[in-house]
Amino acid sequence: MQIKHAFICTFMLGLAWCGYLFGISVAPDPASNGIFGDALACATSGCHGGNPVNFTGGSLTIAGLPAAWVPDQTYSLTITVQRSGQTKFGFQLSAVADGTNQQAGTLTAGASNVQVVTAGGIQYAEHRNAAAVNTFSVYWTAPTANSGTVRFNLAGNAANGDSLSTGDFTYTRVDLVPPAISVDNERGFLLPDRGGLSVLSDGSGGLSVGYSPILAATGSTTPAGVAIFGLRQNNVLVTEAGVPASPLILSGRIYAEVNGPVNTGLAIANPNNQQAFINFHFTNSAGADVGSGSMTIAANQQVASFLDQARFNGGPSVQGTFSFSSNVPVGVIALRGFTNERGEFLITTLPVTDLSAPASVTTTLLPHFADGAGWTTQIVLVNPTDNTLNGRIGFFGQGTTSFAALPVSLIANGQSASSFPYSIPRQSSFKLVTAGVPPVTSAGSVRVVPTEGAAPSSLVIFSYKPGGITVSEAGVPGVRGNAFRMYVEITGFAASPGVIQTGFAIANGASTQTIVNLELTSLDGVSAAPPLTLFVPGNGQISKFVHELFPTLTFPFKGLLRISGGGSSGISSVGLRTRINERGDFLITTTAPTDEATPPTNAEQVFPHFVNGGGYTTQFILFNGSANQTSNGKLEFFKRDGAPFSLTLN
Repeated sequence: MQIKHAFICTFMLGLAWCGYLFGISVAPDPASNGIFGDALACATSGCHGGNPVNFTGGSLTIAGLPAAWVPDQTYSLTITVQRSGQTKFGFQLSAVADGTNQQAGTLTAGASNVQVVTAGGIQYAEHRNAAAVNTFSVYWTAPTANSGTVRFNLAGNAANGDSLSTGDFTYTRVDLVPPAISVDNERGFLLPDRGGLSVLSDGSGGLSVGYSPILAATGSTTPAGVAIFGLRQNNVLVTEAGVPASPLILSGRIYAEVNGPVNTGLAIANPNNQQAFINFHFTNSAGADVGSGSMTIAANQQVASFLDQARFNGGPSVQGTFSFSSNVPVGVIALRGFTNERGEFLITTLPVTDLSAPASVTTTLLPHFADGAGWTTQIVLVNPTDNTLNGRIGFFGQGTTSFAALPVSLIANGQSASSFPYSIPRQSSFKLVTAGVPPVTSAGSVRVVPTEGAAPSSLVIFSYKPGGITVSEAGVPGVRGNAFRMYVEITGFAASPGVIQTGFAIANGASTQTIVNLELTSLDGVSAAPPLTLFVPGNGQISKFVHELFPTLTFPFKGLLRISGGGSSGISSVGLRTRINERGDFLITTTAPTDEATPPTNAEQVFPHFVNGGGYTTQFILFNGSANQTSNGKLEFFKRDGAPFSLTLN
């Protein structure tokens, strides 16, 4: 260790001059503590020599290290360098994973005579000024996720203060601290701006379910998340559903339908250390409450059930909404299940309306619908208020580069029109279903325009039924803004069995043409292709595959697409993930974008439900969804009863 940075000591100055400078210096160079296997540590520089390393008569101690470390726990460490007759003392400490030599946890100064510097991605706590004080205070915060055994390399120097390189004593030690508990139920993440993480459960064993909190490390922010459920029956992938990570809420409302092949499921995760008391009730399409109940969810546990089952007792026929409230914040997702004509179970995500959030009064822009040639579309509206809501649902085509989009006339709920009225009683819902009659597919966007009261929560569910068999369903919520980020995955250029491709739809909220910019980055946050500019017609919509616009991409590719533009009227967007299954069916699901204007937060989010085995897999996707955001932390996995879930991820 040198008590001066080595860059001052050039060969031209000579060793004698170097010794003089070190006598008045303030800090050692990085990696002077033997971290890379140098047994002599700071004595190798020639600036602290004259005696063997770890010579008898002195000592170097570190107090406060645990016998085994606990994730995210902060430990107060005290370093002491002792040698009788010496007048100046210094030290350097690092903490790395023993197996990888990568930074493990965080070091911070605990006193004014200590500083922390970083070099090569590794932190070094060290003395700030060589002085007669021989004790130094450092805080070490253990890693969020499993880093295995942590190695502490420590070097100390006891100098005589004579401005020469002789007569000084160097002491070193290495301490190994294993993890205190098994953290196999955790996956750490460190995400750069415009970066992300994607891992897939292995699908092994029998059916297992659980929930997964997303926890930001101290001083970091919580990333956005999407989970994609996949189900294989008889070795054929029959459905995928993209489910966004959920903030914790106290009350909510979902669209509820139980009718023959259609059922609605609900999962509620209680990640708190206290019991959750849940009250709920059903409201029918006329606005009348038709059933209620309550239940408890123990601390750190989860429940998941269909609305017609014993826990909720909704009965064999439900059409309306399900509302709930909790005494503690919980994570909630809703899933629509549809058993198709082949007996296969198709899954679609339903949005959960946070009843504590103020209801919007502006037009909702839904970025995609499809009708005809096997496609049908349902518009599902939920009333978040206690008053009747009225308005109209309008369909617009895609438009062209020369002309704004025009209203599209189609058949829905037995009527032919381009605009349909809605009236939603208190706390209830409304559904408009297109007939899918045309032999050619019509596509475009949907506007939900309130004329009395607030805007309802809105969702498009589009279904694909070629040859009389429904093979795909997907839900598109309404989001509006000027900049979005969404996850992109592409495994091949050709639409062949097993290949995943990602598309997107963008709807223009203005009556005049708008400019939209596209930027693509890989999961490490690095640009993957030159940015592009698109022109979206007034009131129009475009839908494209990412690989069509970025033909130079190398497959497989995983990354983020940033979509920005729209001016004062904004745009609406959604990610469309497609794949051809082993039978040749065209499957589609949606990956919800994030609004980049949403301020980053460190609040906990949760995947309230995941499933593995018995034909199911879950892909967990995390990414920084806000502007100028970096995130680090951990993704935890728990069983329904709160026990750690050792999930194998690929």
